[in-house]
Amino acid sequence: MNKIEALDTYQQEVLVTTNKSLTPDMAKLYTCGKLCEESAEVLGPIFKHIIHGKPLNPEDVKKELGDALFYIGWIADIFGFKLSDVATENIRKLRERHGNSYNKEYYTGTREEVSSGC
Repeated sequence: MNKIEALDTYQQEVLVTTNKSLTPDMAKLYTCGKLCEESAEVLGPIFKHIIHGKPLNPEDVKKELGDALFYIGWIADIFGFKLSDVATENIRKLRERHGNSYNKEYYTGTREEVSSGC
């Protein structure tokens, strides 16, 4: 099993602890709302470090990233996606935009594909 395929094993673990009593629409709303909440919580330790001068514990960031990943795995399942397919598609999209390293021209509109599409 490669590292990306391991995401599917993780996703199966996520599904063990999901709330099965939610209707499909409620599950979509709940998981997307919780993903937003958890994403904001990733910012918490960083915000406290930069704004309030508190020590930054990378483990706190890791825990919050894990919570966000939980909801990403659940949302993917709700829409019938394997987490490995989501990751693979994201890598494909990033390679299309950037190649093998960051491509600032993609965002500045200096590439023909970007400027002609706007």
